[in-house]
Amino acid sequence: MNLTNLDARLKMTNRYREQYDSFWGWKLQVEQEHGSHILDNKHRANTCDKPLGILPGWQTWRGTACDYAKEFPVALNAVANYYNQIRQYSLLDFDKVPAGPLQEIWHELGRVKEPSGNRRAKGDYCIIAICKPLMFLWGQTLPFDSRNRKNIRCDHSLSLTIPMPRTGRWVFSEWRTIMSDFQRELCRIP
Repeated sequence: MNLTNLDARLKMTNRYREQYDSFWGWKLQVEQEHGSHILDNKHRANTCDKPLGILPGWQTWRGTACDYAKEFPVALNAVANYYNQIRQYSLLDFDKVPAGPLQEIWHELGRVKEPSGNRRAKGDYCIIAICKPLMFLWGQTLPFDSRNRKNIRCDHSLSLTIPMPRTGRWVFSEWRTIMSDFQRELCRIP
């Protein structure tokens, strides 16, 4: 890699970090208010607008003729109560996160990238279309973009109980198992 490409990659990484940090700072401020969270009725519109200004630039919904600007707000509205049920959990206690609310969030965020905006019968969705928004909302997941998936495969420091899916489409159980593997590895670190 030449210096020009490296410099461009560093600038892009810094921009991503700044955008994420800005959103996360706002999220923490909102959620420190008594009884508030980013998907409550008072904050949901801002919570939608902020990622909609960032996630397309992160190529979250690329490659498919989807109407993410229409479907993302609908999805956030649908998951507001589910988010409130999981938001206090961290990756360190991922095994305690209720599967039902998390699976509903999976389906709602996943369907945003579908051309029709409908859920898929098998529940196999583009992992990036779920995890990048979920990373903003909840913070307890990797974006699972191609760079992350490649590094997880090559690194071998993570003992995966199932093989990393080869495609960009994952089902909920694959993601949940790999996230549980991350939890197990983090809890093992002294």
